[in-house]
Amino acid sequence: MGCDCFKKKKDRNSGIVEPLTTNDFNDVSLNTENNNSFIDTKSNLKTNSVKSSLKSNRSDISDRTKELNLHDFQIIKTLGRGAYGYVALVCKNRCKLSKYYAMKIINKESVKKNEQYEHVKTEREILAKIDNPFVLKLCYAFQNRENLYLLTEFVQGGELVFHLREKGSFKESWVKIYSAELIIALECLHKNNLIYRDLKPENILIDVEGHIKLIDFGLSKIINTDDNNSKSDLTFSICGTPEYLAPEVIKEVGYNKTVDWWSLGVLIYEMLTGSTPFYRAKTRMDLSVYQKPVEMHSYFSDNVIDLLENLLLLNPDERLGKGVKGSEDIKNHIFFKDINWDDVKARKLKAPIIPKLSDDVDSSNFSQSSKFLDQKSYSLASKKSTNAKDYESNAESNRETDPEYYEDFYYDYENEK
Repeated sequence: MGCDCFKKKKDRNSGIVEPLTTNDFNDVSLNTENNNSFIDTKSNLKTNSVKSSLKSNRSDISDRTKELNLHDFQIIKTLGRGAYGYVALVCKNRCKLSKYYAMKIINKESVKKNEQYEHVKTEREILAKIDNPFVLKLCYAFQNRENLYLLTEFVQGGELVFHLREKGSFKESWVKIYSAELIIALECLHKNNLIYRDLKPENILIDVEGHIKLIDFGLSKIINTDDNNSKSDLTFSICGTPEYLAPEVIKEVGYNKTVDWWSLGVLIYEMLTGSTPFYRAKTRMDLSVYQKPVEMHSYFSDNVIDLLENLLLLNPDERLGKGVKGSEDIKNHIFFKDINWDDVKARKLKAPIIPKLSDDVDSSNFSQSSKFLDQKSYSLASKKSTNAKDYESNAESNRETDPEYYEDFYYDYENEK
């Protein structure tokens, strides 16, 4: 699979645009009666039709005369924030059915400043391409002059780490179910020539039925072959979260898809115990951390011990999941002997945790540290847009007017059916 989903227009000299806060923009007000929601209060705002200027191989998109933009959605509340923007809960305007989405807002200036273009491009491409019951689904993608917007399904159950910290650890039977669903997700990525590279509980969401959704593909890597033993599929970048990194990543000798199976072993251990096997207070890892044998607790079953020992082998050429068979070897391990893999794919296994939800916009399963943060700095337009007309125009980003225009970024899943 190539990585040519979209490309950014060549940079031109342009000034830095400061974000507009909700205090500065009088067409957006803070609704304190609806969970600190952001509600568009100008009922007479009309969205201009945006003529498609994207060159795309998909005729159903190039033929469109009206593309979605920010005016087509109502921002309800903030779900969290990251290094380059926010995640907000939104619903589509003029939609008969109340359907909610998680809108990831990525600031273009931050992407440029931190040289994150490739990561954004990779995530957009993977989310649009991968169709798997345990991988987050992309619904829409668009941009304006300031931000990129990725709208995915809203997964209400919150992060797996939230539930793990709440419980302390999981039963082995629970770990088996979560691991099985993750194997199906990773197997799908690997078959599409992708290395995930950032498996951790913070990147796993729980949906309303209790099943997992793998998220955040910014660090994923597109490789050239299907053979895990081929030298041509090696990559060398050191990226990921230190506690979950395979030793070959730190050694800088090159690595392949088997790093994801190492991370799965670390995650299984963490779910069983509440802590990772290679924990260090330092933010950086060094090779000495791998020299100490992994402690296998007395309450571990023999089968899970054998699984962990084979997933956490230092030599990737000996690690469970290596080679052409890859995930099949893991699925055939004795730990999963009572798992029906067809039932896993069909989401028929009984989910360990069913989130408690009061309504369709309940976000109580997201940790307090990532909810309703710094809402007054939530950026919807530039300070140059001081009225409704200017703001409406700002939503229309195209290659002629936007020096930071991203080619072929637009996506509408309804046109992909």
